[in-house]
Amino acid sequence: MIRFLLALSFLLLAFETFAISVPIRPIGNIVDHAQLSKLVQANLIKQGNYRRADMKIKQNGDNRDVIVHLVSNENYSFETAIMTVNKQNKVISIARNAIDPSIISVLFPRCPDTTVDVVYATACDDIGTAVNGVNTACDIATAAGYKCRTLIGNQATVAAYKNWMACPNLKGFGNIGHGNTSGILLANGETLSSTYFNALATTALNGLVIYYNSCQVHNNPLEPAIMHAGTRTYVGGNVNLGIGTSEEVFKCFWDQVTDNQRQMGAALTWCEQNNYPTTGAHGISGQTNYFKSLIIRPPVIHPPIVHPPIVRPPVITPHING
Repeated sequence: MIRFLLALSFLLLAFETFAISVPIRPIGNIVDHAQLSKLVQANLIKQGNYRRADMKIKQNGDNRDVIVHLVSNENYSFETAIMTVNKQNKVISIARNAIDPSIISVLFPRCPDTTVDVVYATACDDIGTAVNGVNTACDIATAAGYKCRTLIGNQATVAAYKNWMACPNLKGFGNIGHGNTSGILLANGETLSSTYFNALATTALNGLVIYYNSCQVHNNPLEPAIMHAGTRTYVGGNVNLGIGTSEEVFKCFWDQVTDNQRQMGAALTWCEQNNYPTTGAHGISGQTNYFKSLIIRPPVIHPPIVHPPIVRPPVITPHING
């Protein structure tokens, strides 16, 4: 019996150690972040397999909302949970699958560089395949003659995404990172959600091709919100997208479309069939034609020049009277 209890204690300790190993990142100045981290650990993290948790605070009357983005360790999904605590840090309520109420609102973004053609970004600088996917896509675009910019790690903020997507000459914007049906998770625990896109004018993103390599983002409410803003083409995950496999589809897609090897719809299908375990995991909305619309004129064929026969006037020999 004693051996059984010791073995059980060891297993519980091992489980506890595994759970505590998930990093909890405080966003902003949280004085009592250590105590709140323990509450997050005890009430939220043990209920799933997570890579990390981003934690921030929002005052809610006399209470505080502890907003936690739980990032999956298995795929490119994330979940937002809100744990409300009182002044004594006693948990009052927990809401799972919530929407971040502290979304930064930038409705008047400014384009950083109007000469850039495509932007590829990821906040997941801790995932090597995500960084590689962004850098590879940019190399492909550069080779195809486009001017490219990358945003990696702390550069991939909500404000940066809004500013770059506002560039009038931007043709493509690609993101690799965690998402859900409501939005994508970016640096510093910020989320770019459907709320922002719904607030834009219906012509705000005309001509832009957006590809969010994230879980569940090609669903309501995010997909119709992005299309509402006039997006030319939108590609995203219909379901949860695997880490390490979905990036191959991302790179393949941009390789196929930036030099017009295939039309966008055909490219997505082909890339998924050749690089992903299942089909139908990625969805596409809007135009599915060529990324770069080309005006192809038929070659001008000059007919052979036929010269008319030279007609010489008759030679008249004058008659000489002698």
